[in-house]
Amino acid sequence: MVRLPRGREWLVGGAALGALVAAFVVVYVFARGGGDGPSAEQVTGDPTPGASGELTAAALPGEGWTSSGTELVSLFDSPDPVFAATPDLSECAPMQAFEGALFENESAFSSGESQLFERPLADGGTLRVTRLTVTFADPVAVEAILTAAREALGGPDFGRCMLATAARDGIEATAAEGAALPVPPGGVSRVLRYTAAAAAGGGTVTQAVGWWGEGERLVALTISAAGEGPDDAELATIARAAGGAR
Repeated sequence: MVRLPRGREWLVGGAALGALVAAFVVVYVFARGGGDGPSAEQVTGDPTPGASGELTAAALPGEGWTSSGTELVSLFDSPDPVFAATPDLSECAPMQAFEGALFENESAFSSGESQLFERPLADGGTLRVTRLTVTFADPVAVEAILTAAREALGGPDFGRCMLATAARDGIEATAAEGAALPVPPGGVSRVLRYTAAAAAGGGTVTQAVGWWGEGERLVALTISAAGEGPDDAELATIARAAGGAR
């Protein structure tokens, strides 16, 4: 089974890797008949954007959402699966460069918030949405991080890194490209859907990421689903609710 890294010193720049690993873990748990659903208070509502750019459960499509939020004291303080250790694999070199850009600009961190939203899926899987908003002292830091994000997440090695990481942990899978998320100009997004071979436990995982900047503020959106995940239209609705391009 894939294990999430522990220890804040290892919470580094694998921006989408954490969500993928977490989703594969959920696939394995439910395939083996275990696991509990979300336990926080459920919130439902119409899919309309929250006030002042804040993402709310009521702004997300579907019902049965649970939510939690954490105020960050550092760039890598998020308790949610936004960051994960980038493996030392050749396919992950662009992700490692992205990791380096995050470390180089961590000193410009001013404040941040991590929001996590989850709801169960009909087939026993889980849909998870994480939105990280970070304010930096200098907008140059935001652009430097986004430059690295565009190279790492937008290039061909992104999916290869995810598959190589899964294979390293005994999960044989294939990947198919989905429609990109709507994000503001200068941002980057990617949607990949993975299918694990039956011999590796079976199951599907949807992985969607979006990074964009708003002056001195950086926004990172990660969507992951284990099981029968959202289609492209639902992913786009989530991205718009999170403050993506209208």
